[in-house]
Amino acid sequence: MTNRKNTSGFSSIREQAEAVIHQRTIDDPGKLASLSETDVRKLVHELSVHQIELEIQNEELRRATEMLERAHLAYFNLYDLAPVGFLTIDENGRILKGNLFLSKMLGVERKKIIGEPITAFIFSEDQDLYYHFRKQTFVTNGPQRSCELRLMTSKGATSWANLSASCGDIVDGTWEASIVLTDIRQQKKAEESLILNSKLASLGLLSMGIAHEINNPLTIIAGTLQLIESDSVDSSRLKEGHKTIQTALLRMKRIVEGLQKFSRSSGHKVRTRSELSKLVGDTVQLMKGSIAQASIELTYDLEAGAYISCDEVEIEQVIFNIIGNAIGAIKSLDEKWIKIDVLSENETVVLRVTDSGPGIPEEIRARLFDPFFTTKDVGQGTGLGLSISKGILDDHGATIAVRSDLPNTCFEIRFKSSRA
Repeated sequence: MTNRKNTSGFSSIREQAEAVIHQRTIDDPGKLASLSETDVRKLVHELSVHQIELEIQNEELRRATEMLERAHLAYFNLYDLAPVGFLTIDENGRILKGNLFLSKMLGVERKKIIGEPITAFIFSEDQDLYYHFRKQTFVTNGPQRSCELRLMTSKGATSWANLSASCGDIVDGTWEASIVLTDIRQQKKAEESLILNSKLASLGLLSMGIAHEINNPLTIIAGTLQLIESDSVDSSRLKEGHKTIQTALLRMKRIVEGLQKFSRSSGHKVRTRSELSKLVGDTVQLMKGSIAQASIELTYDLEAGAYISCDEVEIEQVIFNIIGNAIGAIKSLDEKWIKIDVLSENETVVLRVTDSGPGIPEEIRARLFDPFFTTKDVGQGTGLGLSISKGILDDHGATIAVRSDLPNTCFEIRFKSSRA
């Protein structure tokens, strides 16, 4: 096919050359006739040399064409058939081009993707994640960054992807930026399995405390029923007894609902505008038995009206992990206390969990959020709690750090405030 194209091309060139020669011959009809035999031989020799040069150039051109075709095929295999999504956007976020895998991820024909804004394919609840990713990467010309968010498919489902990009550049006078999309659905399923297993392990550790929390209202109910059954009880005492039983039952109901909420799978993520102080209160309610058993003094200062956008189940898991770590770290100390603060600072909502521990050494702080790293004895911890917590917070655009400027151990989490 290549040779046929080349032959056709050179036939056209020959026709043009003969036309030029014919024109030149007409312009000077006596020129060839005046040439001597020696000149003619030289001319024939020169023509032969030029013919060989053209043949050599033709062969080089054929080889260059084959190399170009191979390069095009390699580009096609690398770009279009790659197991990741490649796309290029302009300064307005409109998609200029994309590969076949991108089309497959979205379940949309490629021609229907081109020209559309990338935000049209991002899940509504993750638009803020993309906005911050775009601002940090493209607007401020930052280094290569990545973020995890959900894409919308043609069937209305969501698909987890990792976006990776570096700051854009000017191409042919137009600003362009390239983005790589990696399918991370399997990774997310594995993470959710780890989170659920961590929750179940935590629930096992909480069982004694929960039993204590439920036994108290059960004892109150049993005693109140005995009082009601006595012949001497009057109507006012009867009403009071009913109220006491109702209060005890409501307390048990809150504990059970907290357990159900805490232990359920977070496979179907739902982000809502939630008051952080309420999430802390609900989690503390679940852990009161463990805190009381360890004889730990708990105080908190929870600012009302501090809202964040979050998956409540996941954030309660984080709060549970941080408080649980504090309980485990100080339960054998002479001085045992935990203080929890929720406050607003400008556009940030801050959660601080401080305990009576002496702080965390720098060499441990460096590895604190690594998976499977733990300072507990063998069999006492999985080393996943803080790692999972950091992953959840990263997914929410929040940060977690250990304060090194305080005399006690303090974990500080910072969320972006969610305005009404």
